[in-house]
Amino acid sequence: MHLIPQKMPCHPERAKRVEGSAVAFLPQSRSSPPDAPKSSPFPPHPNHPRRQINRLPEGEHESSPGSVRGSGRSPGKTSPGNPLSPVGATERLTPPNRAKTRHAHKSGVSFSFKRRDAFQSLSKGESMIRFRLVMCAVFISFCFSAGLSSEEPQKVSVCQLQQDPPAFNHKLVEVEAFVSHDFEDFTLFDPACSKWPAVWLEYGGKSKSDTMYCCGATAGKARPQVLTVEDIQVPLVENDQFKQFDQEIQPPFRSEKFGSVVRADLIGRFFAGRKEQFGKGEPFWGGYGHMGCCSLLAIQEIRSVSPQDRDDLDFGASYDQPEMNRTGCGFSFLTPIEPGSIALEAQKQADGKDGSGSFESPERVASEFLKAKLKLDAPEPVNVKETRSTKGRIVYQWRQPRGSETYMVVVSRPSWLSFYASDPKRVAWVVTAAYVSSCGSSKQVTRIR
Repeated sequence: MHLIPQKMPCHPERAKRVEGSAVAFLPQSRSSPPDAPKSSPFPPHPNHPRRQINRLPEGEHESSPGSVRGSGRSPGKTSPGNPLSPVGATERLTPPNRAKTRHAHKSGVSFSFKRRDAFQSLSKGESMIRFRLVMCAVFISFCFSAGLSSEEPQKVSVCQLQQDPPAFNHKLVEVEAFVSHDFEDFTLFDPACSKWPAVWLEYGGKSKSDTMYCCGATAGKARPQVLTVEDIQVPLVENDQFKQFDQEIQPPFRSEKFGSVVRADLIGRFFAGRKEQFGKGEPFWGGYGHMGCCSLLAIQEIRSVSPQDRDDLDFGASYDQPEMNRTGCGFSFLTPIEPGSIALEAQKQADGKDGSGSFESPERVASEFLKAKLKLDAPEPVNVKETRSTKGRIVYQWRQPRGSETYMVVVSRPSWLSFYASDPKRVAWVVTAAYVSSCGSSKQVTRIR
């Protein structure tokens, strides 16, 4: 399978809006170049030390009696040979202790050749030199192959890969980060930096991640050939860590239908892609993944993976959204597309003296968010209603009195936040998504038409 950068049209607003998407390198089969034809052998040089050449007088033919010189067989029993390009002379290769000679002539000149075993035809000194040269070549080849197989990966962060993709192009890198896998999403991320432009992931070897995305890619678990990207083959070590990693990012998800997030230590070949720009937007490096959103890290090995073994955490990769199925209805976001920095700050405050409520009451977290967002002066909390609950996630809804708008707040304990908490067993409830929806004439809501 070959992956090559594809320049795909992408709406800039959609590129910024859809998490983990923006630009993609699409897998595209490409036929391998045909094997080069074998070249024809050149005629032996007359002065070659490994051949005996006998020139006959002008006009004399080797097939005549007495014309065979050094052939070791009686005259009249020779057979014609095949002409050798480009001069048309024939060559007889005679094994040791066997006398066979082929003859040909051109312009009155005839050649008779003998070739013995490569080492027998040389002196002992020449044979030893040749043997040493062969062994030296084998040794150099072995050392070169060993050097390639022992290439040490360069340790980098996701933020470094995003900030300067060309600096790591085609390099073998090792990165410890969070992996997000969902519909149209198989990316690396680090809450300490922006997800845009993202780093798309793909398995090396003949395994596939079964990720569905646009455009031209097909989901699946296997490919017929080893992954090849920009004419570089990328192998895959399918060890126990890889099997655990693949199991944790595949359905059935612990988050039910919202994908999976896992922390892992990856080794892979990085491909920066090419520089892209949509309209007046900022240029970025991409061409791989969903709609050409991203640079690419082709995974060669999983060094380690953190288990998803806690029921109090949210391992989902995406969040609930309002269900809008009526014409004229719609919703808008109240939180940024990348709430990582907000969640980190909330955890930091919760780790302080006055943040105990964030550990104990997700309802209070949702109520205080709405009061601050809508600038409500009422001293009493907003009376939010729980509409859905799953492991590490609760969804609340609130409708403003005498209003036509409905608010939805998703509160969760993101699994990745446990790596930043003062105590990994105490992860705060934080707002990971919030929306306002209506079916009226409000201008702050995107409508379905």
